[in-house]
Amino acid sequence: MLKPDINKVYRKKGTEWLALIFGAFALVIVLGLLCEMKRMLPDLSADHPSLPGDRMTGIMDSVYYHYPFHFALPLPAPGWQFVQVSDDTVVHPCDEGTALLPQVKWLADLERPDLADARLGVLALGDSLTAKDLAISILDGMIDGAEDSNGRVSLLQPLSGPAHRILQGWYFALILPEPGSPVWVVTVLPRGELIFILWCRTDEENYVRVREDCQALTSRFKPLLMSARPQKKKPYPGIR
Repeated sequence: MLKPDINKVYRKKGTEWLALIFGAFALVIVLGLLCEMKRMLPDLSADHPSLPGDRMTGIMDSVYYHYPFHFALPLPAPGWQFVQVSDDTVVHPCDEGTALLPQVKWLADLERPDLADARLGVLALGDSLTAKDLAISILDGMIDGAEDSNGRVSLLQPLSGPAHRILQGWYFALILPEPGSPVWVVTVLPRGELIFILWCRTDEENYVRVREDCQALTSRFKPLLMSARPQKKKPYPGIR
């Protein structure tokens, strides 16, 4: 009776283990890529909260939903609150020949009392302005409006990107030459023909306390699918 070649047996087992290791490694890579792709897509949920009175804009569970403009804005951190939100759903192309900031349609005001406040606004792109051009124009307008003979604006963060994992966009931060040294952190996020503007305002003393909140205001901003609609209310049992 012939004895099995021990070396061949060990080589075969070694090859099988190597194949299993490479297979597991490939599976981890695929799962990682799928997770990253999911992170880079808008909210794919089939159902979204039905707002009171079947409204298309409003707040539910500390999240501001705006279905016509297809986004959701959660509060950036504990301690923040919505002060005012708008249900306006009309926005006109911006006039590129005039100051842009006064043309922003402000949709939400938030605050963290005694520390910071923030705003969310929207603009519609004109014919020739790109998102970066718009961000530069807003930055220039803020600097021109804040500087005078008493001092100059300091750039805490020059225009940089990307600002958001999905929408990319641009952001910058300014220190104004005013009492208390106000700090403004501004993000410009393009989506289609719309430009969303997130503007966090604090001061130099408190900036270290709310810096992550200002970042979370942008990072937690959720673009919804263009087909997103609030979920329909389920009928009571026995009613069709």
